[in-house]
Amino acid sequence: SPSSYRHHIRAILRRMPGTTDDTTESGKAEVGVTSSSNKAYEVAPTSALSLAAVPFKRRFLVPAIVLGLLELIGIGKSFVGVTALQDARLRLWPGEVHALMGQNGAGKSTLIKVLTGVHPADSGTMRLAGREIRPESPQAAQALGIATVYQEVNLCPNLSVAENIFAGRYPRKNAAGLWAIDWTRMHREARELLARLNLNVDVTQTLASYSVAVQQMVAIARSLSISAQVLILDEPTSSLDDEEVERLYGVLRQLRDQGMAILFVTHFLDQVYALCDRITVLRNGELVGEYPTV
Repeated sequence: SPSSYRHHIRAILRRMPGTTDDTTESGKAEVGVTSSSNKAYEVAPTSALSLAAVPFKRRFLVPAIVLGLLELIGIGKSFVGVTALQDARLRLWPGEVHALMGQNGAGKSTLIKVLTGVHPADSGTMRLAGREIRPESPQAAQALGIATVYQEVNLCPNLSVAENIFAGRYPRKNAAGLWAIDWTRMHREARELLARLNLNVDVTQTLASYSVAVQQMVAIARSLSISAQVLILDEPTSSLDDEEVERLYGVLRQLRDQGMAILFVTHFLDQVYALCDRITVLRNGELVGEYPTV
């Protein structure tokens, strides 16, 4: 469970060389690094890590060998005459919603495109569950369990809801010696995936017949169908009304509680503090900092 995972992280920190588990004036534990041999960078405690017991004002250092589910370290990316990313960093933990923020041109979109295989990184390292990765295409990123829902839903409006969820991976059956799409199974599994998101729609209807909010849910259901560990949402609320935003929040909190790592890109600070556990801020392609929201 997310709770047991968070306690496990604390136990790891206590056992690591060069770390201390001191007590603050308020009697609450604070983890820190005392050895300069451990490469570390400053982050703030987060409720997603169950380090909310540490007062918000108290920062701590986490050694780089304590890995999150996803780590991007020293990412660099340049285009002709433009440096889009320079030593950019990002870390996601299981069971958290993490906001990625910055002004236009800060490098948010480029960082996402590097992570999802749209652009190759010029430098840096990406690790997923401790294993170095370098996806060469969005399909390769999906195969690794990294799914993205873009501001403009990039599904096929002329296909049915079920077909969009399983596009490229249609379940098949052997009928009279020939392989054919197993429509019954596909419709059943599509309904089951949408039920996990508390959505009840006719999966045989075309995607275009539903609202943008429903289309986003279908895109999220597609990420569940590939057993995604990391879900990236790029400005997902820009086309939604207040009721639809709250519904999306409920789904994302549910997925977070199930252990998924969610990267939430937005310009709306009120949404960040309503939903997210931590914030990473970029400026001019570089990391400004990583902060808690509570």
